Amino acid sequence: MADFEALPRLGDQLFSRTAGAPLVRGNAVRLLRDAAENYPAWLAAIRSARRTVHFENYILHDDDVGQRFATAFLEKARDGVPVRVVYDWFGSLGKASAGFWRRLREGGVDVRCYSYWVRQVAFSRCRRGCPPPPSRTASRCPRCARGRSHD
Repeated sequence: MADFEALPRLGDQLFSRTAGAPLVRGNAVRLLRDAAENYPAWLAAIRSARRTVHFENYILHDDDVGQRFATAFLEKARDGVPVRVVYDWFGSLGKASAGFWRRLREGGVDVRCYSYWVRQVAFSRCRRGCPPPPSRTASRCPRCARGRSHD
């Protein structure tokens, strides 16, 4: 019987080790199955934030839904709440314009692009695969002496 009493404590320890953080009592989990459930819940959480908004997403479209999120981010930033948005460069490629991100930045939202380094390495190499120089300079590839601008 004593073995069964130790299981909850063992589960807590396993969770803490896996998550890399201690288990905090009093939190709740709600399973959100699809966009119809997710988006309203996320927007409500953004609008009710008092200290910070941290939003990370793989794809953010410049469409009606994306505009609703952008408006919520901008409203919170105007209220003085720090808003940080991280989006994936590849996932959002062609989904949102530079103007979409500029509007957020100019409105006080800290916008960061994830996978920027991958973009720089994967798409800035010369035809022989030479990596770009470490800074934004115009240069020649030292390996193939091909003139190019590495940005």
